[in-house]
Amino acid sequence: FKAGEIKGLKPFDGNFVAIKKSVYANALPKIVSFLESQKESKKVSEIASGATLSPVLVTVVCEFLKEEGTIFEKTKGQFRLV
Repeated sequence: FKAGEIKGLKPFDGNFVAIKKSVYANALPKIVSFLESQKESKKVSEIASGATLSPVLVTVVCEFLKEEGTIFEKTKGQFRLV
């Protein structure tokens, strides 16, 4: 954390999530481009299959995107671009 190579966040569900910045930077454009191509909110599993990423990685990246204000969680586990 101190070196700035890992991002961490504690969302409202109480779990702490952390990710390496390099992994986040690789997954971010895949998730955002997939969500841009969709008209409706999508579940984590749908985003994972559409972006060819693991569901756990999608969940973690979506938590950071939610915190940044890029996406919002319509219902638990369903995300959409703002």
